[in-house]
Amino acid sequence: MELLENGKQFRVSTINQSPENVYVKKAELNGKKLDRLWITHNEIKAGGTLVFYMY
Repeated sequence: MELLENGKQFRVSTINQSPENVYVKKAELNGKKLDRLWITHNEIKAGGTLVFYMY
């Protein structure tokens, strides 16, 4: 977990990661499906969690 300059936390985690599961099946930002290939600096600054679901 990363503590940002503004005191908020931004966390990146994975589900089902292993040496065999190297592809991203889906991603969620703060519990909502992320249907694009990027996140903005403002989204990071706002804090939260980015989760990658691997297969």
